[in-house]
Amino acid sequence: MGETIFGKQVNSLKLGCDRLGEIYYFDFDQVDELGNPLDLSQIVCMHEEDYGVLWKHTDPHTQKSEVRRSRRLVVSSFFTIGNYDYGIFWYLYLDGTIEFEAKLTGTLYLRAITEGEPTPYGSLVAPGVNGMVHEHYFNIRLDMSVDGDANTVVEMQADRAPTGPDNPHGNAHGISESVITSERGGARNTAPKDSRFWKIENRSRSNRLGWHPAYKLMPGPNVAPMHQPGSPFMRRAGFVEHDLWVTAYDPDELHAPGQYVNQSEGGPGLPQWIEKDRNLVEADVVLWHTVGVLHLPRPEDFPVMPVEYTGFMLKPFGFFERNPAIDLAPPLCRKP
Repeated sequence: MGETIFGKQVNSLKLGCDRLGEIYYFDFDQVDELGNPLDLSQIVCMHEEDYGVLWKHTDPHTQKSEVRRSRRLVVSSFFTIGNYDYGIFWYLYLDGTIEFEAKLTGTLYLRAITEGEPTPYGSLVAPGVNGMVHEHYFNIRLDMSVDGDANTVVEMQADRAPTGPDNPHGNAHGISESVITSERGGARNTAPKDSRFWKIENRSRSNRLGWHPAYKLMPGPNVAPMHQPGSPFMRRAGFVEHDLWVTAYDPDELHAPGQYVNQSEGGPGLPQWIEKDRNLVEADVVLWHTVGVLHLPRPEDFPVMPVEYTGFMLKPFGFFERNPAIDLAPPLCRKP
């Protein structure tokens, strides 16, 4: 998307079509390649929406229930890149959770085929129409400052205890922690079977429970790169080699594939930057999270595809001393 100058492909949003409800729109000014001003209206939308149950419990003895509704603040934009349309959404929740979501829609990358022609790299989505198998990758730069700039990143995952005297039934398990101390060790991958996530904490502070204030990065579904090592794509987009990269803050390191993306031959970027092996313990850290989608086209994606989703969450992890949404006002409940 850096190839296409992503920000200039933004859509002007319309009430009732792109968004519903009470909406606030932001206008922005940009410049074109020749320095001429561009007046872009209603390109960022902010609104609040109901998001179901936030928390609930029913006392099994009295059958009395307490429930609170979830609401989230939504900040979003849509972009059109050739045949594809991308929605970039940030959600802010009442319990302190922050969510990133990319919405993928638009039209498929297609080619015409003859009847009976094999489609080893695609699938038949309509008579004589082949939809090509492809991937989408997003890299989100997270300049973290959790209760201050001196942060430490800890990789956490499930730890299964062996069966023995301390675990006679073989069902005990805990969490193992591993500190990412420097950049060369900061190229990490997801491990869904181990429930792996990453905690970003401020070790110089503690709450009354002894927890260091932290947020955890919870990855969503992901896909490994399908391109061969050494291919032009992998030379230019080396950031897809890993799901997470952790670097020390540098104001000149803003884009995962390097400063100049358009028509580049590859080289600079995250794989090169981590070779500096800078300290990451109690440091000003930046997390770069790569999320990918493998798209095998289906007939239901033609002629315009329904939205596909990908993303991740940042959730408070010891940042608060209790549920921060515990004192929300109860909803108005009534029988239908």
